[in-house]
Amino acid sequence: MRVDNVDEELADKLKQSGFWMGLFGLESVNERTLKGINKKQTILQVENALNIMKQRNIKSFGLFMAFNVWEEDGRLCYEDKAASLRTLSYIKKLIHDGKLDLFGWSMTTPYPGSRLYEISKKYNLVDGAAAGNWEDFDSGANFLLQLPTVSEADWLEVINSGKRLQAKRLFTSGAFSVSAFPLYLKKGYSLLKRNVEKNARVPTNLG
Repeated sequence: MRVDNVDEELADKLKQSGFWMGLFGLESVNERTLKGINKKQTILQVENALNIMKQRNIKSFGLFMAFNVWEEDGRLCYEDKAASLRTLSYIKKLIHDGKLDLFGWSMTTPYPGSRLYEISKKYNLVDGAAAGNWEDFDSGANFLLQLPTVSEADWLEVINSGKRLQAKRLFTSGAFSVSAFPLYLKKGYSLLKRNVEKNARVPTNLG
């Protein structure tokens, strides 16, 4: 669903029809980002839509991306670590206020055919070796974009922080599904592997 389409009349009809949860592509808390990626929504609309859903006891699932990328006046623009963590803080607030029940936390990924893919090619943001290696295009575990001021340590911190909060919310919300455990395990393994590989590259201080 889109937050700019949610009003009380629609929410009432959804409730009457047995609708119990809506998935919203919220992406970012940063207004400049939302404008840059042409999301055509505002944070005020996000708050309004989630409030309307909550008032009718309809759950909300928010989908968010870290390190969003766009082009502005012919220049490359993107969210850095601070901007991405700001979105994560916003998610925590929404959960605390009871407005968000579950959420997805992904790294911005330049899928072929998208505007983002064209931008990534223009600014050489993706290693050519990644093209065609579709297993690496897992937005929940990998980050393919090589942004000028974003280090591997930065994006690992951001994805790990988001996944920890995501896992905590999954268990405390009662939505954990045993049947989906293999998927959770696979995601966890991918993240653990990336962190182990990073630590293995850190030089040891032999003093």
